Amino acid sequence: MSQANDVLLVVQHRADARHLMDVARRFAHKPNCHAVRVVYEGVADLRTRHIDRTQELKSYVLQAEESVLQEALEQAGVLEGEVESAAVWNPRTWEGVIHAAEACDAGLILKRVEAREGTFNLGVSDDWNLLRHSRVPVLVSAGKDWKETPDIAVAVDVYDAEHGSLNVRILEEAVSLCDAVGGRLHLLSVFPSLSVLMEATPGTTRSIRDEIEREATELLKEFVAASTAEDCSVHVLEGETGDQIAGFCAETHIDLLVVGTKARSGIAGLMLGNTSEQILSKVEVDVMTVPPLDSGS
Repeated sequence: MSQANDVLLVVQHRADARHLMDVARRFAHKPNCHAVRVVYEGVADLRTRHIDRTQELKSYVLQAEESVLQEALEQAGVLEGEVESAAVWNPRTWEGVIHAAEACDAGLILKRVEAREGTFNLGVSDDWNLLRHSRVPVLVSAGKDWKETPDIAVAVDVYDAEHGSLNVRILEEAVSLCDAVGGRLHLLSVFPSLSVLMEATPGTTRSIRDEIEREATELLKEFVAASTAEDCSVHVLEGETGDQIAGFCAETHIDLLVVGTKARSGIAGLMLGNTSEQILSKVEVDVMTVPPLDSGS
């Protein structure tokens, strides 16, 4: 991948290591991997007078967790010295992961997330914060195996001039990943349903819809032509973004969906949420979120 010279594996459960290594090996025969296990049991909140005992306890816990991490990697078929690994202490798992990614200069973070009723069972805060604040792409996987020739979908908003550079980066990352795994690329964009936006006669609505679809299709084709993508099918969908993308992924048997993400705070974050989060709550495929180049925690 263009930005991912090193890959960070987030191993919070023993079963994570094997699946994440399998995914990393799809990208390269011998990927340059690092593994991290974030530990927090609340002892960091003890009073200052307990600091000596706290440090002893932390050291003991970290040593034990590092042993668990090594055992998980060994069970995943990782040879000794093949993957740099460490257990780190942080009261917020997502922050520990981001610090670990920065320390090893990772260009991609891989994390396994349990699926519940077909969709991601993301943690209320930790997982969302990782996706919102990571400065590098994060691939969250539900543990399903990809096809030998995986189908990779890329979701962009062709009318989003404000985040035009993010659209470019999303496609660049997807193209690089698709080349690495020998996959098929699908570029899609969704526009809102006209029945929600306006009152019009059926004939007029259909005419406007056709015009929007033609324009969006041309914009997508121009976007692809300006990229390094050699073979990419384009799709324009109408309706609610999460529903349409989830439906497309299911019907087309997509293995990985690539979307952009941007941190939101304050009222906007509370009331508007994030499009990538809406998508993640509905899709049943692995997802890679790509932040803008100027993203930060």
